[in-house]
Formats: sequence, structure tokens, C-alpha cells
Amino acid sequence: MKQHPWALVGPWYRTESSGGGPANKTTAPIFQKYAGTDFIDRLLREPQESLKFVCEDFVDRLCVDPNLVVSPATRSKFDDSLKLFLDVHSRFYLVVCELHCVAPGFPSVSRDQVCETGFVIRRRVPQIASALQTDLGKLLQQRNHLKQQLVKMSAATEVGGAGIVAQAQKQAAALTLDGIKAKKNQQLELQLNEKQQQLDKFVQQHKLKLSLQGWQPSSDVEGAWQWRETEQQPQVIEEQVLPLYPLIADPTASGHSASKRTLWYGLVPTASSDVDVDGNLRFDDSDLYEVQCFVRRKKACCAGKGRNCCHGEVVWSKPTTSYRLASYFDLDGGSHRPINIKLPDLAALKNQAALSPPGRGVNGKVIAPAGSGLNFKTSKMDMPTKGSPPVRPDQQICFFAILLFFFVAFFLFRLFLPIVLFIFQLWFLLTLRFCIPPTIGLDAGIAADIKLQGPDIDLAFGADVTAKLEFGGQLFTKAQLQAELTKSIGEGVGSDSGGFAADISNDLASSLSLNELADLYLRMATDFSATPANPQVAGKIPLPQDGLVYFEKVMAAKASAL
Repeated sequence: MKQHPWALVGPWYRTESSGGGPANKTTAPIFQKYAGTDFIDRLLREPQESLKFVCEDFVDRLCVDPNLVVSPATRSKFDDSLKLFLDVHSRFYLVVCELHCVAPGFPSVSRDQVCETGFVIRRRVPQIASALQTDLGKLLQQRNHLKQQLVKMSAATEVGGAGIVAQAQKQAAALTLDGIKAKKNQQLELQLNEKQQQLDKFVQQHKLKLSLQGWQPSSDVEGAWQWRETEQQPQVIEEQVLPLYPLIADPTASGHSASKRTLWYGLVPTASSDVDVDGNLRFDDSDLYEVQCFVRRKKACCAGKGRNCCHGEVVWSKPTTSYRLASYFDLDGGSHRPINIKLPDLAALKNQAALSPPGRGVNGKVIAPAGSGLNFKTSKMDMPTKGSPPVRPDQQICFFAILLFFFVAFFLFRLFLPIVLFIFQLWFLLTLRFCIPPTIGLDAGIAADIKLQGPDIDLAFGADVTAKLEFGGQLFTKAQLQAELTKSIGEGVGSDSGGFAADISNDLASSLSLNELADLYLRMATDFSATPANPQVAGKIPLPQDGLVYFEKVMAAKASAL
């Protein structure tokens, strides 16, 4: 009897994670994203019930709004890799595939014809001489910078929050930058295409390629594992195999997406304690990974004795879309698990302390072993002199209220934050702070108009240093606007410590362009109305469920054309 070849493809209801039509004979398995630990229950209840991939799910942002769904057209335009968040970021991923027989009608293969299933995780490592790494790194950096500029410019031309746009339209800024924005956007696209062509030419000229590696037993150290080069579709599998589980439809659920289908799913790990022979972690956030699934045909002699029981044919899927892992401190990932910390009410504490016996509320016991008390002389606030013992010889036991530790730590944080930013020039970290009420105040119209004009204010001035723009009902020259922004930002930062406002203003003016100052100011300012897109203004931290968009279920009849 003639055996038809098999095809292990993506599930019938989707061609790729970011959306698309029905599966066909050439699609790869897909990733399905979930935001809760109940993802297995969701999958078994309805396989199509998974989250769409949005802008935050890509290594390089494809748009400014992290929760904007990315269309296949946008993704193909930027050709960016997925970013898989970690478990601590409350994101979980499954790989899903479907088995078909390559015959008229593309029928499903019966599950009892398969004796083994699984998937492997591989990584692609660039093979490049050390002498070329610097030049390649510069090209990649320049290309990514252009991509970022293009994304910001595209966001600036879109209509933003209703309150800001309405206010800006009423004020009718004296100079309209719409034409300049369009021209700048076109220039950026041309520059990006040119830089991509340079990068492609560099790769071809130096014959650069990516090495495919699998996690295999070490050839040097017994019992150890390491990344080693592997074939794309080997018949003898030496790599670590992760399990695929059968996705079987609930017989009581009508219209279940797995009904009469041969589907499998597997949990994609985003972290591992495994290390190679050199002590390096198996997974990190710098390598490029992909998943490839396989099934093995069952032969008559196969009696379920495990892998390679009778050397049946291994049928491989195509590799999934490439991905990188998010870092532990990824800002988007951290926003998925917000934490509310409320400072103690000092007035209430004062009243309680006045009416309580001494020692009330000391819920922390600190025991210092002999010679470890870290006490120093404090008479008349004198610091220890040379030769004076830094600790007391005897053991010491003290009781503290835990809130004292927090108060001191928070005070030191507020004190040293502007100092650290000033010394190390880490001004971009100011965007990670958002206080209500706002610590800086500039006319709300200025912020609104800057928002309307987008990040390229410098273009409005051009070479004419006498040009002025109307913001908030006032005319500003470039120098005046720069001075006003730096003063407001400096006062906002310096308010935490009281003595750095002037220094910070001078340093900002000398190190940041007007565009960067405007962008920084807008990120710090809260002179706009509370909208669903800006819940922080109302004192609310975005919740984990905010911005989640699920795929809509498609019916099998619409996906039958293959």
C-alpha cells in the first residue's frame, strides 16, 4: 500500500501568531500567548482562545503604543523577531501544530499512526570574524536607530488622546508641521531601505551566515550538555526533546476547534537552570531561538518502546518564527505585574504613637552577634576617630518597626536619585518616574502643542534662528523654548533634593537637543486629562488585563480552502 508523505504544519485556524488566514501545506507551528496560569484550561476549552501579539511582543518596537495589535503587513515591513516574556512577567506560551497527510483534500492523519512526538528548541548563532563585528554592529545600530525614528514619527502623525488633540486644535498653533512630518517620514523610510541594503550587501560580501545549534550532550564532559551544531531535519535525534501533548476535543463541546483534527501542543520554556560545560545558562536574552516540532511514523514492529524503537521516519515541521527572550528587568514585562506600595500615614502614626506604650509596633527583631553591632560614636554628632572600635564587643538585640526600614530606604532613594542621574548622565531614567500631582508645571497648552507637533520641533525652526513658534499662547524662539523646558525639568528633578535644579538645567541644555527635551518634558508632565490610555493620571497603575486582545474564533467552514 502506497504511503503518502506527511506534513506537520500550523493549526488550521491560524497561519501565524500575529494573525492571518487558514493553515495550508507549508505553514509552521505557531506560538499562542496567554496572560494567566490557567492557559492549559483555556486551550483545552477552546484552542483559538489566545492573545494576539502586540507591539510590546517584538524585540524592536514596531509602534509606540505597547498594546497596539501588530498586523502581518506591519510586521513584514520591519521584519522583527518576537520577544517572549518570562514567567515572572505573567506571560506563558504554547507551541501548537497539526498533522496532515499530503494527499487530495489534505486529510488529517490518525493519531494511532504516530509512535513519537516532541519538539526541540534551537538557536541561531552568527558566524562572523572578530574583525568584522565592529562594522556589522555599527550597521545594525544605525538601522535600528532609523527604525526607532520611523516608529516615533509615525506615532507623532497619528491622532493621540482626545483631550490633548482637542486643546491643541483650539489653540491653533501658528506653524503647522504636517507637511514637514510627511517629508521627514518619507526621508526616514528611504534611509532605512538604504541602510538595509547596505546591511544585506555586507552579509553577502563577507558570506556571513547563522549556525544552527541544538542542546545536545557534551562530547567532552560526560553528563553535561551544550549547544552544538545540528542538522535541520535529522532522522536520529540527539537533542533534548520536549514533550508534545495531544490536543483532544471535548466530546461534549460543539464546534470545538480540535474536533476531528490531529493537533498537538507543548509548553515553551522561557527559563532554565541548565548550564553548559562552561557554566553558561542555556537560555539568555541575547540569542535568537526557534522551535521545531516532529512526529515519527509508527512501523508494524513498533510496540511503544520509546524513541527510535523501530527507526520509523521522522517528519519535521518548519521552524517557528524566531524569537528572543525578554530580560528580567524588561519594562513591558514588569508592567504586567504592577505593585502598589502605600507609604504610612505620618499623622495617623503620630497619634497612635502618642497613645501607645513604648515599644508598641516594633515587629522586627534584629540580633547582632558579638562584635557585629556596627555602632559608632554619636556624641555631639562626632564621627568615629582613628582607632575607635566600630562595633561593641557584646551581642546586641534591638527591636524596630519594619516601617522604619522602609522610610529610611525611601528617603535615601529620593535623595540619591537626582545625584545618580546627574553624575552618570542617565536622564532617560526620568521617564520611569511618574508622580501625581505633577512635580513640574508648564502651561498645559505648551505640552498639548508639542504633542501635536510631534518630536521634530527643530524642523520648524530650520536654519532661521529668529523663527518663533506659538505654544500656549506665547511666542518662543528656539533658545527661549529650550531654556523654558530645561528650567521646568530641572526644577522637577531638583525638587527631590533641593539643590540640583540649576546644575541639572545647565547639563540638560548642553547634552540634549530641543526635540529630546520636549520628549522628556512630555513624559514627565501630567498636564493632560485622564483617559483609558493614561490611567496613571487618575492615580491608577495599569492592570495586567489592560490591553489584552484575544483572537476571534473562526469557523472551520471558512478555513476549509487550502
